[in-house]
Amino acid sequence: MWQLEIPEGAKPIGYRFLVEKYKIETPAHYRWSYAGPKWEKRKIKIDNQHLSLHFYPRSFLLEDDSFRHLEFALKHEGFNLFIINECFTNIAQDQIVNYILNSPTGKYARKVWFLFEWLTGNRLPIDDIGRASYVLLLGPDTYYCATPRKSPRHRILNNLLGNSNFCPLIRKSSKLRSFEDLHLHDEISQLTSQFNPNLLSRAMRYLYTKETIASWEIEREKPDKTRLARFVALLEKGEKVGELSKRMLIEIQKEIVDPRFMLNDYRDFQNYIGEEPALGEMIVHFIPPKPEDIADLMDGLLTCSSNMLSNNISAVITTTVFAFGFVFLHPFWDGNGRLHRFLIHYTLHKCGFYPKGIVFPVSAVMLRELTQYDNTLEYFSKPLLELINNYKINEKGEMTINQETRDFYRFIDFTPIAEFLFWCIKQTVHTDFENELHFLNQYDSIKQSLKNIVDMPDQLIDLFIKCVRQNGGSLSQRKRSAHFHMLTDKEISNMESVIQQVTQ
Repeated sequence: MWQLEIPEGAKPIGYRFLVEKYKIETPAHYRWSYAGPKWEKRKIKIDNQHLSLHFYPRSFLLEDDSFRHLEFALKHEGFNLFIINECFTNIAQDQIVNYILNSPTGKYARKVWFLFEWLTGNRLPIDDIGRASYVLLLGPDTYYCATPRKSPRHRILNNLLGNSNFCPLIRKSSKLRSFEDLHLHDEISQLTSQFNPNLLSRAMRYLYTKETIASWEIEREKPDKTRLARFVALLEKGEKVGELSKRMLIEIQKEIVDPRFMLNDYRDFQNYIGEEPALGEMIVHFIPPKPEDIADLMDGLLTCSSNMLSNNISAVITTTVFAFGFVFLHPFWDGNGRLHRFLIHYTLHKCGFYPKGIVFPVSAVMLRELTQYDNTLEYFSKPLLELINNYKINEKGEMTINQETRDFYRFIDFTPIAEFLFWCIKQTVHTDFENELHFLNQYDSIKQSLKNIVDMPDQLIDLFIKCVRQNGGSLSQRKRSAHFHMLTDKEISNMESVIQQVTQ
């Protein structure tokens, strides 16, 4: 549980009240609310990274009535399907029925009624509503929403992005609104229209390789030539891949992992990410779902992603859910991280965010900002480690979890993750991609400048440029010994300067 320091006299209301009353072990909601005597005339908001505290005047104090607190939460604090679902397991069904029957056409009573049956799969002994105006479940000004689907029984318009197996939520935060206002898709179109197709094709050959190498280096690995070629080929054909299914994911996984670690199905064992700094001392960093939960969760993710694509949800929002949802579920033994980054490109292509034949080296930005990338993953994984604590790891390194964990992965708030991905794409467009196009546009003059320093064969000049660029602007000692031992220090320094002036 996230520990919060709150002023004396403040009493929890809304979700925080429900969490404390029912002792719900949950990742923190994005906001907690309190009421008390110190804030008589105004509401105070305190932001702390991904969490905000809201303090209300004494008039907002609520009695010990779970349904009043749930109504307050739905009205003021957005949706937290995990907490709501946990409340349904703690409140007697006859109490839920009585609450609904006291106001069967009430907006929040209908939402609670719909959510109970949708989340639990249990039908309450209540007759369908005869006639009433339909009510939207989510506020489209606050959340990214799917096309509403009518539930005549409750007279509710279900506009959740997902389904009961996997239902993500993404708020329209100020950061995401700002990113949307940039219209990056239009910027990309304008940028690519400035260059001829031959130059774009040359740029892609370099960027496909750059993206592949970066994707491996994020995992502190280097692919051999065969695996490098396979991943490059996968990226090249990514936009031509049809709708992703379980079978398709399995086949892609086989293309990018060592044959010894290929799977013909989702994993049937518990995997985890950790390190063993000393013999017998395992430090666990991330625990994915239990194997018996994987099939339903992955089916939910695939259905959700397909629905988001067909609903024309924002490209980056859809990509966030599919790519990061996949890596959090970790359905395979190996290759989950690389497949996750492939899915970023696949989904952006499917949403029409990229022009055909174009790829952006998003992984290169993630590699440069590895700490921020890790922090983004830890936004979900770190609180999870506080909640999943009933497990054992035997002498073979095999993990067994002895608690229910499925719901932790069903209802993820992806808002901060979408903000990070948007930022990465913005950086990619304005740095790596744009710089590469401008560099190639000057490539011939760069080669001539290098020839003026040392009149080398074209093949060696191309290799020199490649080696310097891959090493961040300088020639490594290893590459110098292997290929350019004939050059003097001054010649190398002058040639590096020519390349640096163009790439900086």
